[in-house]
Amino acid sequence: MAVVGPDGSGKTTLIDAALASPLGRHYRFKRFKRYFRRVLFHVRKGTDRNDLEERLLWLILPLAWLTFSLSRGLFGPGSPLVLDRYFYDYFAHHLRDPARPMARVAGYGFWSAVTPRPARLVVAMSPAAVVHARKAEMTVDHIQALYRLYCEQIARARVPRTLFCHTGLDRQVSSQQMVAFLS
Repeated sequence: MAVVGPDGSGKTTLIDAALASPLGRHYRFKRFKRYFRRVLFHVRKGTDRNDLEERLLWLILPLAWLTFSLSRGLFGPGSPLVLDRYFYDYFAHHLRDPARPMARVAGYGFWSAVTPRPARLVVAMSPAAVVHARKAEMTVDHIQALYRLYCEQIARARVPRTLFCHTGLDRQVSSQQMVAFLS
């Protein structure tokens, strides 16, 4: 299961609620960035992580795909995994550059086709203005474009179960929706 959403949309809050529930002990939690950050930061040290990730997507996507596929094969379906972020979050450029419109990565069609389909996907939905207030480096237009990209990826991959969880409301309600989705 992957949880996606722009920075500041409530992903961590949803994951914390899921892991704190009685069902949480049956899941493993992993940050998607862990699939590539260790290797990536041995390559380039002292650079802002978000800038570095965007410039090195040609390395991140294959590395994340390989590591994710291998770990999925090693752990199998007996140990469900909850991911903070997913490949979809790296299919866009210029999310933090207000002077440039969001653009899709080179090879977008290829990466969309080879990305493993999550069994369940949670989209942390919060109004773009709320996310922008939390993370001012992302414009409202970029946030809305990222949500459109998620919807396109869900349709392309035919994700079997998707929860669009409104995280801009009461945290308790959002947490209850997440726990219900797990069960």
